Amino acid sequence: MQWGNPDSIQKLVVDGGSSDVSIEDIHFERRVVKIPVLSPNHYWARTSTKSGSVIQAIQAIKEPSKIEALKKDVLEAIFPILYRQ
Repeated sequence: MQWGNPDSIQKLVVDGGSSDVSIEDIHFERRVVKIPVLSPNHYWARTSTKSGSVIQAIQAIKEPSKIEALKKDVLEAIFPILYRQ
């Protein structure tokens, strides 16, 4: 996903945009999205049923062992964020 990358957005919107629209300046702000969850497993349960990109990944993978591997990777990635002190 490149929506968090200002260079990608610049290319998409300004360089590859419609010739009918003139965009001279784009401002980017980075913020934190807080998603309330009770635990890493709660995060997975919510994300795997509500997040379009995760749902699509699960549907594309299909194989239960690979879905479990994805879940493990996601939980390992978010663990330090959830329990940051």
